Amino acid sequence: YTNWFRSRMETSFRQIREAMALEAKASVEEIPSYAVKTPLQQAVQILKRHRDMMFADDPEHKPISVIITTLAGLSYIGERSVAEALAGILQRMDSYIKYDAQGSVFIPNPTDPQENFADRWRGAPEKRANFYNWLRKAREDFATIATQHHPQRIVEAASQSFGERQARAAGALANRSISLAGLYGGAISLFSAAHKQTAPWPTNRTGTASISEVTWTGKGFSRPLRLHSNGQPLMKGAALKFEAATNIPPPYEVYWQVVNTGNEATAAGQLRGGFDKGTVERGSITHREATGYSGAHTIECFIVKDRHLAARSGVFVVNVR
Repeated sequence: YTNWFRSRMETSFRQIREAMALEAKASVEEIPSYAVKTPLQQAVQILKRHRDMMFADDPEHKPISVIITTLAGLSYIGERSVAEALAGILQRMDSYIKYDAQGSVFIPNPTDPQENFADRWRGAPEKRANFYNWLRKAREDFATIATQHHPQRIVEAASQSFGERQARAAGALANRSISLAGLYGGAISLFSAAHKQTAPWPTNRTGTASISEVTWTGKGFSRPLRLHSNGQPLMKGAALKFEAATNIPPPYEVYWQVVNTGNEATAAGQLRGGFDKGTVERGSITHREATGYSGAHTIECFIVKDRHLAARSGVFVVNVR
């Protein structure tokens, strides 16, 4: 099971470890595995903390950790930040709960499909109800936190869900302009933008895809520099190169979805949000863009095979000042 969970975050683990090594001017092997915390790991920790606070007076009936961890692992599609991971996991996790012909709930162990993590729900329907009550409350609470902008309001909202210590930590981040509203609420508004179109293909997930590397080149720079999702804002006029990887066997089609935000993109009529067909050259999937408008923007790669959506990369966030 541990190996399965690690496989769900293999790409992000590798990318974060490489970034840490680059920053420390060390080899990748010198960065210990325990020092790397992926968005999936952190999201699971946050969700479990939220559950513990909600069931502080009734710990015996709280949703068990293995169910939350399994559904989160299944829901994670490689998001590059904790905010994106939380938003995606909370949106998708209940879609992985199965029902048999008799209407019984089934959450299979990914490494032993005959084991049902929800087997206790059959004889104790309150456990099932408690899970859905928790999921609904988690969605509501994160949405509430996302609407707060003043540091004290963030503390007050977060303290109801995570406890005073964690709330104060959130407030401290807010005072440094890294508030939960920015980390989570920004993701919500960006990923649910009205002009972002829904994928038009029927889904038949048969593999994975990821944006494996992004580089940028600006004026005065002689060589491309690596860019990480939701990183420091770039200057306008920088050239971006996105490289994607997939285990879907060819032939297949590639599409890229760029979603822009901000007043400048709106005024220029360049919010985009549709799907641009890409090319595969010599087995390499690449796409080029330029930073033309201030704001937060996303790009995602879609792999289409036999007219079905076979894999998608998850969004990469680019900030432009």
